[in-house]
Amino acid sequence: MQWPPDFLRLQMPELIRSGSCTLEIWPGRKAGALLFYPGTMLAPGHYQVLLSAFYRAGFTVAGIHLPGHGERRSERNFTFRTLLLAGLEAEALLRRLGYRQIAIAGHSQGGILGLAHAAASTGIQGAFLISAAYPDMREAIRLTRFAPLEKWRDRIMGGLRVLAKTVPWLPLPLPFYLRLRKIVAGKKHPAYMGAGKGRLAYPLRFLVSLFGAVIPRRIYCPLLLFNARNDALFTPDLIEATFAQIEAPDKELCWLPTGGHIAPLNPALADYIARKTAEKCASLGFHLEFGS
Repeated sequence: MQWPPDFLRLQMPELIRSGSCTLEIWPGRKAGALLFYPGTMLAPGHYQVLLSAFYRAGFTVAGIHLPGHGERRSERNFTFRTLLLAGLEAEALLRRLGYRQIAIAGHSQGGILGLAHAAASTGIQGAFLISAAYPDMREAIRLTRFAPLEKWRDRIMGGLRVLAKTVPWLPLPLPFYLRLRKIVAGKKHPAYMGAGKGRLAYPLRFLVSLFGAVIPRRIYCPLLLFNARNDALFTPDLIEATFAQIEAPDKELCWLPTGGHIAPLNPALADYIARKTAEKCASLGFHLEFGS
């Protein structure tokens, strides 16, 4: 992957800290806010291609630095629940800043958090998620290296919970549980990775909390779920199984023709996602604004 060219880069965001919440907001205008959850071990800056596309589509873009990630990377005692609570706090912060219309977006692990946020908050106008699944689905183990052990999933999770009580800090690098080749398989050139403070590993306690999370299926807002047909990680079967379980007032499954799991890093696909998101938001009365 390459660094994004200048024309794809956003201007320097305003970094806002309030309590335990840290947000990057681009670039300070009156449009409705789109709160973005980054993917596994990443920060908002890594998604410059997608976030710049959302900005061009008319949104105020707010990227969250989650506990243990980005500007908050030094924090150690984080779980899936603390990440979700940070997102809900970010929504409250945006309201205190004057944003009355708020939607959420997220990719991969950020998409999972988006599902949880949409199930926990009644105040957001829409959820626009790229590659999301319910961790407690039996099929979700297929995301990991342990797919051949699917029928023993409950026993595996039980053993990991016991181990996490003993060594919660045990660092597990990404290749321990995900196949890197599946993450980059099917990518569409060019694919640009922006700059940000990433992680190299997760503590065992967090991974147990992630794969053990139970997310309510009912959400309170319209939803668009995007996924590439050739995503080797969040496969079409997994996405369709997830989509079938989502209970929403309005939902749509949007297939990208290519791009694999890192489709949002391709400018053309990012633009499509952003335009589709903006069209749906506009139909819901969401205020979009163009230009600086």
